[in-house]
Amino acid sequence: MTLAPTVDLVVDWNALFLQLQREGYSTPDIEHFTGIRRSTFMGWKNGGAQPNHPSGERMIAFWCQALGKDRQALPMKPTEWSAAKIARA
Repeated sequence: MTLAPTVDLVVDWNALFLQLQREGYSTPDIEHFTGIRRSTFMGWKNGGAQPNHPSGERMIAFWCQALGKDRQALPMKPTEWSAAKIARA
């Protein structure tokens, strides 16, 4: 029996921010409406970090409201695994 690998999905924060920008929201707007510091969410956008749960949920809620979309429409991508991440797991 061969097991198919599972693919874990995470929010594609870069795509989320690009969608907000296309709707006319600037970086200062996003910071103002979410209360999340620009430097924090720029780290998510650039792929260097993942948000803690409350901050991620706040950003998702803002995205849903700003774009008028349901949570199921969030841009998602496969989790990127590295040898270091696997060794810690």
